[in-house]
Amino acid sequence: MRRATFGNIMAINSANNFHFIGFQPSDKAGNGTMTMTLLGQPVLFCSDMEANSSGNKAVAYGDFRRGYKVVDRAGITILRDPYSNKPYVSFYTTKRVGGAVTNFDAFKILTV
Repeated sequence: MRRATFGNIMAINSANNFHFIGFQPSDKAGNGTMTMTLLGQPVLFCSDMEANSSGNKAVAYGDFRRGYKVVDRAGITILRDPYSNKPYVSFYTTKRVGGAVTNFDAFKILTV
């Protein structure tokens, strides 16, 4: 979710004053930081998510390790270019990476 969406969720409480947002000590030893959680799961901010307005998909909630797979397709390809920038040699590298949803039940998308 975006940071602005997180701010809107922080203002929501249930009828019995249950807060959906919690704070837990971080895994990193000795730095004293806190990790934000939503219903017990860590919160990650992504500016690519849509804004929190009517009809937008603003929050993705779930276990992405279980539901999404990233695949390294072809390794790294190197192209040597001795002609474009004489007397220097330029190198161009590319790497193909893909991904796909493998388990649609592992996460849900909230539509506002």
